[in-house]
Amino acid sequence: MSKKRQYTITLLAKGIISEDLHYGIYARNWWELCKFDKTNANLIPYRLFMSVNCYLNNKNFAITVLNNEQTQNPCFSCVCDDKDSGAQPSASVAINETYNQNFGNKTKYSGLAVMGFENESIIHELIADVQFIPIFIHLDKILIVVSKIGISSCEEYYGAGQGYLSTLITKYNGKQSLFIQSILEDECSLDIYYEGIKLYNNKDTTPNKIWETIGILRKYDGVTLFGITNSYVQQKLEELKKNNNIITCTSDNWENIDLLNLIFEQNIKKQKELGAWRAMLRASGCINITSFSKKWHIIEFWIKAPDSSPDRENLAKLFKSGMLVVIEKKSNPDNENKTLWKSLQKALEKNKRGDDGKVGNDTINSTRKHAKLNGPGAPSLIKPRRIVKQMSEIKEKQFLIFFQDRSIVEQSSYKVDKNGLPILYMSDQKTKLWKKFEETFPNGMKKTSFMGRLANCSNIKYRDDMGELCLTCNEYGYTTFESLIAIARNTFSQKDQLDNILRKIDALKRHMRYGYERELVVDADGTTKHNPIVCHMPLENVLKNIIHGA
Repeated sequence: MSKKRQYTITLLAKGIISEDLHYGIYARNWWELCKFDKTNANLIPYRLFMSVNCYLNNKNFAITVLNNEQTQNPCFSCVCDDKDSGAQPSASVAINETYNQNFGNKTKYSGLAVMGFENESIIHELIADVQFIPIFIHLDKILIVVSKIGISSCEEYYGAGQGYLSTLITKYNGKQSLFIQSILEDECSLDIYYEGIKLYNNKDTTPNKIWETIGILRKYDGVTLFGITNSYVQQKLEELKKNNNIITCTSDNWENIDLLNLIFEQNIKKQKELGAWRAMLRASGCINITSFSKKWHIIEFWIKAPDSSPDRENLAKLFKSGMLVVIEKKSNPDNENKTLWKSLQKALEKNKRGDDGKVGNDTINSTRKHAKLNGPGAPSLIKPRRIVKQMSEIKEKQFLIFFQDRSIVEQSSYKVDKNGLPILYMSDQKTKLWKKFEETFPNGMKKTSFMGRLANCSNIKYRDDMGELCLTCNEYGYTTFESLIAIARNTFSQKDQLDNILRKIDALKRHMRYGYERELVVDADGTTKHNPIVCHMPLENVLKNIIHGA
């Protein structure tokens, strides 16, 4: 039984196989060698624009394969909710970057695993329509990649011919360089590139003669470095010879009706009409430059030119921008009818009232809704669960203790909230209070929780602008108590004692606003009785009485 971790992976878009990328000079970067056990390994393509969804930790992560226009290497983008990894050089970096943004931890996931390269059904779908898989040849420490093959009868080419392409990477003049080896119509070519700059170019009649002039890797002959003599390459060349034992012609012979009829008759016996036309075009030297997926469209673009890359790029840009409108393949009505009747048959079988029972409108509407959201006959998508964690008791106590500090808030002398709690005025902006809270409780609640908890407190707010007060209210309601607070701050240095005194001053302020009116005694002539302790006591004595509880 496999010990590998299993993931829920869905192939959202199959993507396309690009001839320039998957069979060009950078083909080594677009194929991944995946080992399923100790003996079996397959090359799996990173298909351009392929997209998979991986379900991790109750969230859906969508990973898409893109092309780095500068390096022509695959790059990966991972999106989850509103978090985006951006273009990353590997699938592992993309998934781990987005996962870290969502959950804030450093959990690591394998890029191959989340891309579905360990899922046999996904792998089978990715390689189902691949006609040729590049051949990776290990020659000591050198990796030779044969990305294209062609056949000929030349003995010095060992059966290889026009269209053959292979690459290897090794040092040239002390720099790790890319060697591009190809077989043309009647000669061989070797180009050496370093960081996109051509360092060397040579053409000769055989691979052996080309490599003799370079002066490196002398212990190998040219055909070995081209990869031609490899046993698996020779096997593929033999298969290609058997399958291509057909009559061919060039564009110069297109007016030869008899020759064209022979080619058409020979191909129509092996394939359907469309396949025959494709074979005829290939035989005449044309190249298919259709860059979008052929699964959904019936239009193909073929060209006969020495260099097809400019036309291929222009076609891809037109299709991507929406300026090129192609005809979509129409689904088969017979298949749709069969699907409909099968669905109806299943509905009748599951109907509790039997074959004569009626299907309610709610059932029909639910079926329509399911078909629109998930597709006819498809299972329901896994909805991410929203998990809300309750604030721990310790963090709640830290929040309450913080806002009992009189250097943080100032208590109102008369205002209360709807719950009867006294209004507390913040002494600073919320962001600055958060910084103080974080310094005081570094392991406490996070900033988002702090701001949310503060917003839900009806008794903690900014001080209202009350405008100008009359002289009496200003002197007896505020100036006096501000002086008391100033004396207390200058007298007590210990925070616990200072907070205790400030709370008593707040209590006295509230008493003067509410309770003191009940203690006033009014004589018959309308005057209040004189209280010398209250009316003429210096502030220092008032503070002493507060300290001693008088």
